[in-house]
Amino acid sequence: MCSGMMTLNELFITVYGQKDHGYGDAIQRLALDSSSCGGFKPYPRPVISVVNQTDLPGMLDEAYVNSGIQRISEWLATDKAKGIFKHANRELYDYKPKYPENIPILRSALDFLQAVPNNFAGFFYEVNCSNCPGAN
Repeated sequence: MCSGMMTLNELFITVYGQKDHGYGDAIQRLALDSSSCGGFKPYPRPVISVVNQTDLPGMLDEAYVNSGIQRISEWLATDKAKGIFKHANRELYDYKPKYPENIPILRSALDFLQAVPNNFAGFFYEVNCSNCPGAN
């Protein structure tokens, strides 16, 4: 789903903070050329996807793996995950750009985040899908 959204929005590059160990790397699979064995050519509009270069991906991955929770979407709603994201939020607000031309970009990102309600909470897809696999 993430790969499709990145591709449909014609993004050139995305930076992610946590890999989904069960379903991740789909964007990289779109670059696979399996035509020599009867498969398909690579997808024509590739998106480069790279891991965030801070300590946060490692913190998220370690906490997720140690949690024992299988579904990453379920783990992201835990207090542990929320604590790591609060830490990341503080780091972003404290960040000082090295180059002055990046100040407007940082301000734009901070303005965007301020528009997100503090009580925003996602929901699991099964909320609206009574007969989906895994629904209660």
